[in-house]
Amino acid sequence: MTDIDRHDLEACNDVFDWITEHSDDLSTEQAVEMLEAIRDTHSALRTAEAMLLSRVLGGIEQPILVGSVAYSKKPKIVLRPRLGKILQAVIDTAVEPDHETGEQPHPREAADRAVTLMADLYVAPSSLPKTGGLKKVSLRLGDVTMEERNGWELKRTEIE
Repeated sequence: MTDIDRHDLEACNDVFDWITEHSDDLSTEQAVEMLEAIRDTHSALRTAEAMLLSRVLGGIEQPILVGSVAYSKKPKIVLRPRLGKILQAVIDTAVEPDHETGEQPHPREAADRAVTLMADLYVAPSSLPKTGGLKKVSLRLGDVTMEERNGWELKRTEIE
């Protein structure tokens, strides 16, 4: 195989456990240095993981057994909306007659219903609207958003 095996990788966890346990004892400067090193390690780890996963998925034609664990490949399923069906349901609901009187809604009321339904379907409080849609109604992202502070991030500036 190679000179590196699973035990070498597991030993790395000991280092991360130590950092976790002693992070409060580090100076701010030491913590920044450790943070930068961990970010570099994290990036390298993600790359290695992606390469290994690609190798495994490319090599598995039928289930394999490693130790007492079976591994197999299965398709990844992603749900995609059927927009036409959704739009038709929104239109049908928006123009539905009043249940008691049987009257058709006024066009403005039907439009309000449709917009409300589409917002209920697609808009979460943290969602940003698509810029293409905003252009169609003569708006920009800055016109319809507000800034909200939700914590802190570390800003890194190279000084030469």
